[in-house]
Amino acid sequence: MSQTHYRTTKEVSELLGISPSTLRSWTQRFAEFLSPEAANPPPKKRRRYTDEDIALLMEVKGLRQQGFGYNYILWRLRTLQGKKEGEKALVEAQDKGAPVVAALADVLHSVATGQSVLLNSQQVTRELLGTILQDNFNLKEENTRLRDRMLQLERDLFELRRESEARRAALEERIHKLEEELAQRRPGCLGFLLR
Repeated sequence: MSQTHYRTTKEVSELLGISPSTLRSWTQRFAEFLSPEAANPPPKKRRRYTDEDIALLMEVKGLRQQGFGYNYILWRLRTLQGKKEGEKALVEAQDKGAPVVAALADVLHSVATGQSVLLNSQQVTRELLGTILQDNFNLKEENTRLRDRMLQLERDLFELRRESEARRAALEERIHKLEEELAQRRPGCLGFLLR
């Protein structure tokens, strides 16, 4: 006969990576699925968790991380508990030779398998939707960066045009002054005519 190994609230909260207050909240919410030592310890005794309690709480944590609410988790745990009790009853009935119960067990197993496939499909859909949303967000950020870059390039182009026009006007002014100076420096008839 093997002894049951118990863990304290602190050990379980560290193992699950959750705060002790979250663990207490989960223990109260899901008390019907936990061992008596965890759910309803005797007066003046600390809560103690079995390995089965920890496995159940890990499942709760996994479902919470997937975005499922407490009502869904309770429903799922009750369904699984009912399925286990139903399977026990079916096994006992099968031992008594009831072929109808065996067929019902197959149907229940098929339903449970279908539900599992559906839940997995929903999870894949959630992950895909998350990826699409992240890609959309990234594209919006990239679009904003490109628009800002394009505006900066337009500003730079406008500034270059303005500087080019200013240089051209300055060069034309200098050429005009040089032509006037040349005209003034030419001696003789030509200089007189060009003036």
